[in-house]
Amino acid sequence: MKKEKDGSVHKEYIDNLIDSMLHNMDEQSSNVLLIEHYNTLDLTYEQVMEISAEKTNVKFLYHSYETGDIIAAFEPFLDWIKELFYELSDESLEEFFENAGVYILHRPIFKSYFETGVCRRKEEVLINEIDFELEKFYKEICRMLERLSQKKPLMLVLNRIHYAGNSTINLIDELLSGVYGGKIAVLATYNDLFGVVEYCQNDWNRMVSKLESSDSIVEWVFNTTIDIRETKGPLDFEHNKMSSYIDKFKNIDESNEPEINGNFYDVAYETAEKDVTAFLKVLENNGILEN
Repeated sequence: MKKEKDGSVHKEYIDNLIDSMLHNMDEQSSNVLLIEHYNTLDLTYEQVMEISAEKTNVKFLYHSYETGDIIAAFEPFLDWIKELFYELSDESLEEFFENAGVYILHRPIFKSYFETGVCRRKEEVLINEIDFELEKFYKEICRMLERLSQKKPLMLVLNRIHYAGNSTINLIDELLSGVYGGKIAVLATYNDLFGVVEYCQNDWNRMVSKLESSDSIVEWVFNTTIDIRETKGPLDFEHNKMSSYIDKFKNIDESNEPEINGNFYDVAYETAEKDVTAFLKVLENNGILEN
């Protein structure tokens, strides 16, 4: 009985936070809220969908980051944009990219992802233009979200954001810049007992600093301990996921995230020692690594 009562109170608390964010959509251009907890919160898809059922005028999207897997580039924003485009937009892909201000050389990359789930570019990347291209990627993804939110307000929920990669953290940081006018709200949970991986620390600290300065971090006020089996273990390599790994490596490679690339190539060596030769051979055969 107490568990049911706690669940009801927790739902009401989350519901109130979301209501506040939705109310602020017309007043704030950077509507991001981080819930900090200490192994006491695991916001589930079912809980979020139950809340969304009462707010049919808003499109809710949910994602929970998991350990033991490769984090995709911009996860889960590319998948979300793809889903929203096919659900909400009445434009062609070319019209959508044009109206969202997508760099003309990036359009084939996004088009490929929308149609196949894999990013493919038509031209070579110049090393001295990687930072320039990354900055454009962040802005383009934000503008695509902004355009789609004109069709329907977006409530984006990210559980366990401490397991997100650089590209996602930097993308949220870009949303915090305040230059995007769409009706977009981002609610994320963060387990302070685990923290972020080392290669993400600087980007994470920059994002958190901005959220702190705008009073956009709240501490979970309930002490109910949740059995959250979180570990910082390495990639749990599974042969039957090889196709998924290859697609994620391709998308990471095409998005020019150097720190992500370096991290996951290291992971490939550290966690698949018995299979690393075969694994790297598959990467070579798919054009991701050079011989």
